[in-house]
Amino acid sequence: MQKQQRAKANGSPKPILETNTHRDYFTFILPIHEMFLKSDAETVRELNVTDPVEGVNEGVNEGVKILLAAIRKNPGKRTNELALLIGKSVQTVERYVKELKGAGDIEFRGAPKNGGYFVIDNEER
Repeated sequence: MQKQQRAKANGSPKPILETNTHRDYFTFILPIHEMFLKSDAETVRELNVTDPVEGVNEGVNEGVKILLAAIRKNPGKRTNELALLIGKSVQTVERYVKELKGAGDIEFRGAPKNGGYFVIDNEER
């Protein structure tokens, strides 16, 4: 039951189980989450990220900006959920989170098992 609740929470489509009338075989289909069908450019547009950062670290800085926009738009998400949202690995998102936390842009709120990341507004600093 708990796994079904998680699938609903992250928007995953339901699995499909098919068989013939004699039940000699079955086919189990796991439809892809629609987020994986989007290109990186579509994800960036959806998160309303503007003007890329110039310079040597452009790729990393752009990723950090995308993550910050994702957290702003989806407060309270954990690193694994954020990784799905922006199409990066959990390790990459953890690296970006470390940079954003170090800069004082985000913070983790809540218990370790069910908390998430939030953007720190300028008034809160």
